[in-house]
Amino acid sequence: MRRAASHSLVLLAVLGSAAVTTSPASARPAKAPVQVQCADGRQFLLQAEQRHARVRVGERQIDLVRRPSSMGHQYQSAQATLILDGDFIAFVPKDDAGWQDCRVATTIPASAPNG
Repeated sequence: MRRAASHSLVLLAVLGSAAVTTSPASARPAKAPVQVQCADGRQFLLQAEQRHARVRVGERQIDLVRRPSSMGHQYQSAQATLILDGDFIAFVPKDDAGWQDCRVATTIPASAPNG
């Protein structure tokens, strides 16, 4: 049960609400980027919406377009492929297959002060 809940939280954190709105796209607030942590200390910022995703690695920014896929939410560009499927995040920039075991970074809430 906990694993199913974490799948939902990751997709909500990454994609935001899937509800359709009637307001123009320019009036909708942008989704906040999330920190993605991968093996070997590699990390990137991810901002994913229904049709587009943006990955920022250091100063490099990669814009991707959503493609139909039977494996979660897939985004592609000439520079990279990104797949979001529950807790699993696959990120493969062109000529760099070193991004492994990627997950949305978890934050630990601050403890309440004693007193």
